[in-house]
Amino acid sequence: MPPLAARRLKTDLVMMLSESLGQEKANETVAAAAQQLQLSGRDFDREETLAILELMASSPGLVGIVARFAKARAILSFMPSDEPASSRRT
Repeated sequence: MPPLAARRLKTDLVMMLSESLGQEKANETVAAAAQQLQLSGRDFDREETLAILELMASSPGLVGIVARFAKARAILSFMPSDEPASSRRT
């Protein structure tokens, strides 16, 4: 199992989305995407987090837009902090 820093709590993922979608909608959409991907638990690794956000990003409207921005933020958050920003790839 990867270290906790390489994982995201479900609540953190919901929090990333809740400012734009509201707490209830963010919780619903994360739970629905995780269920559709057959993921369970309180936290997700990098691939699971990005899969959830990718699935949500394919949604029309505000959910898709917010998920695409959240995915970009998630990718950056998984990068090592000592790596220069100019060498980061998304």
